[in-house]
Amino acid sequence: MSEIVTAPLPSEIVQRLGWDGKIARVETVPAGMSGSVVSKVVFHDDASMAVKRLPSTATIDRVRQCHRVMSLARKRGCLLVPNVHALVVEGGHVYEVTQWMDGSPLAADAEVSAIMQGVHAIARFHTAVGDQQTIVKPSPGIIERVRILADSKGFLPRLSHANSIAGSFANASASVNDAANANANANANCNADVHNATNCIVNEERGFLSDQPEFASVFLSAVSLLSENWEAQRQRLSRRLLPWSNRPMNLQWVVRDIHRDHLLFDDACDSPDLPEDGSSGSKILGPRVSGLIDFDAVRVDCVWLDYARWVGSFTETRSRADELWEALAADWRTQSLSTDRHLLSNDWLDLTRTLQEVAVWISLKNWVVWVQEQRRFPCGLAVVASRMHRLTRQAADLIA
Repeated sequence: MSEIVTAPLPSEIVQRLGWDGKIARVETVPAGMSGSVVSKVVFHDDASMAVKRLPSTATIDRVRQCHRVMSLARKRGCLLVPNVHALVVEGGHVYEVTQWMDGSPLAADAEVSAIMQGVHAIARFHTAVGDQQTIVKPSPGIIERVRILADSKGFLPRLSHANSIAGSFANASASVNDAANANANANANCNADVHNATNCIVNEERGFLSDQPEFASVFLSAVSLLSENWEAQRQRLSRRLLPWSNRPMNLQWVVRDIHRDHLLFDDACDSPDLPEDGSSGSKILGPRVSGLIDFDAVRVDCVWLDYARWVGSFTETRSRADELWEALAADWRTQSLSTDRHLLSNDWLDLTRTLQEVAVWISLKNWVVWVQEQRRFPCGLAVVASRMHRLTRQAADLIA
């Protein structure tokens, strides 16, 4: 998890919530990818709350919808979901106040058994919010991914010297001068999107990333990989995913953005992941799930989106991915994670793996676009570089 720093909470929020004189300290986690800012408010009696300032695009109606899903999950016994306490609008921002969930994310190289504990926690959430009369129709998320792949035909160009450019920037300490040389060697017929993307790094007058050679290296590696492989991968993944876009399946509330940072673990024996019927349950070694956080992306869709997102957070290499998908398949056979009669037992694993691979390639493409657009990232360029580097490695491994 990001380093926590001490920072004040806006006085207007403190007054609106009636917290004057009650706060011992406020610890704020630096902004994440979405631009939300989360603060841990610790009171003099050692109680604590989470105050989350949502991005300016957040609407009251949408936040309330998310809170209804969270409250439903808790009402039906899934105490991994934080309790919602308040919703405040102040200074053009929406703030949500919830229970602070203790714990830390798993490491990327976590034990398979711990990752499977995460799978079980997600399944518990699905069970809690699943309606008795489930909607049966094609998945909106799958349809959207098929559309994105179709609309991206020919989106990224070919570079005549893509391999040499990728090689030039394989070292994270490569300089911006190397980027300029790589740009100069590009074919004159290169698509303008990549030509401009490279210029945006090496153009000193524009100042964008001109003092970020390590970021330039990571970015150009991503551009080179996409330029060489995007169209072939787009076609391959479209062929695999298209048949699923009109296939009916059970739909219900799902988290959608349940990646490694959004499921917390704790070694404490009183974790809410213990069975809630009073039984001792099976003995679990290692970390135990302590909290499920961030429900900003909840929608009605198929549960396989959540499993693909969660397991995909740990698939750093193909061998690691094979190990995790095999473990998930074995776990499904014993735990019966799915009750979807519209999927055969072997089908869902193929779908989940496909969704994860699609997510890698689309995410990498999106980051390249966002950098080309010169967006400013609240989380900082170092975090963006780390994400892009990881996606580039994953994508490269998928075609190795």
